[in-house]
Amino acid sequence: MARLYKFVLLVYSKFYSGLFSKRREIFRLLARFFRFCFLKKKTSFDLKVRTYDGSNQAVHPDILFDENFQRYILVYTPYPFGFDCYENPSVMYGKTLSHLKAANPNPISFSEINLPQCHLCDPALVQDDRKFYCFFLDVLNFDNVRKCVFYYSDSDDAIHWSMKKIIKYYSFDGSTKEHVLCPGVIKYGNDFYFYTVHVNVGVGSFLFLSKAESIENFKNDEKCVINNIPEGYYLWHLNICFSNDYSKTHSGDEDEELLGLFLLRKKGEAAVYKTVFAVSRDFHTWDITGELQIPDEIKQVAASVYKGTVIPNTGEVLISYKDKNKFWRMAIIPNKIISLEA
Repeated sequence: MARLYKFVLLVYSKFYSGLFSKRREIFRLLARFFRFCFLKKKTSFDLKVRTYDGSNQAVHPDILFDENFQRYILVYTPYPFGFDCYENPSVMYGKTLSHLKAANPNPISFSEINLPQCHLCDPALVQDDRKFYCFFLDVLNFDNVRKCVFYYSDSDDAIHWSMKKIIKYYSFDGSTKEHVLCPGVIKYGNDFYFYTVHVNVGVGSFLFLSKAESIENFKNDEKCVINNIPEGYYLWHLNICFSNDYSKTHSGDEDEELLGLFLLRKKGEAAVYKTVFAVSRDFHTWDITGELQIPDEIKQVAASVYKGTVIPNTGEVLISYKDKNKFWRMAIIPNKIISLEA
């Protein structure tokens, strides 16, 4: 059944255009039908989001709280049954996370190349006064070359977003498993801090930091240190905020501690992960403090727990996870830490 739906999505992706509005609505109806077939039971922690493809399956959440208008701004990528060509950054906003409206248009951007193995992913949000920025990654695999291109879009209201603009890019031999993942961005004082994970899949990874007063000027990557990584695991994804209020922006008037929500991947395994907390006082050296406790209700239905983000103000954690029907969901869970040995 899942294979049939992936075929439907593949065909749908070839015709997703304003020129094919009738076909688009037909495929949305099909997506809703398959959603009904696969989503057997919701947990009490699940957060419902709407996706442009109709599947309502989403991953890679990141979230801001806009103090000016007292609203949440959420970004995520649709990921129907792991079909990555739909991983286009989608933004929603609202007074509460249970009542969200979509940006216009949504998604806010698409990949440069409409080919298999070319897709956007890993969005991250940051606010600078009344300006909003959404960063994301474009992974391009063609002609035995892998390009990882980081872009951003900006907005004055978090509803209407600009065309994407390039920040920086990396090139790798397409025959290897090397690539770059997951921007994590904060604003401290006058500077933006831009974190990326440089990965050799199955082997290991490094965390790098670029710092600049302007988001167009990220240049040199400085390697960070991560202490207390569990044996056999390496960093895969991350989300970063300030420890005091879980925001991503601070005036810089005084020293602040950073809080990281790190997704660790087990070496040699395709889908074995740990979600851990880490702290940093100098923005370069990170100490892992413990593991996020996943509620038993989610453990009963989850095949794997994936990237999450800390929710501003409440300190709760919004995670994405794949259930045993290969359906991708999001859930809001308490911020509870257990020891890594537990």
